[in-house]
Amino acid sequence: MVLVTILGVLCMQISDVKILKTKFLRQMTHDQSIVNYQFKDTTLKLNYQLSIIDLIQQQFLSQESGAEQGKLRLRSEVKRA
Repeated sequence: MVLVTILGVLCMQISDVKILKTKFLRQMTHDQSIVNYQFKDTTLKLNYQLSIIDLIQQQFLSQESGAEQGKLRLRSEVKRA
């Protein structure tokens, strides 16, 4: 009788451990999906900011090259005059 009681208690504890393990694994999966979402969101934001920086840099370079062309035209006009 005592042996049956001990086996019953052990089975209940094993069952409780399995339930806790399942809950823990679900929570880990949920947490991992949140981390993955945040990583993707951050990556998208960074890529967007990098594309804006690239556009600004291209615009600056085109203005700079336009200024150089303007200087060259001005010099050629001064030489002609």
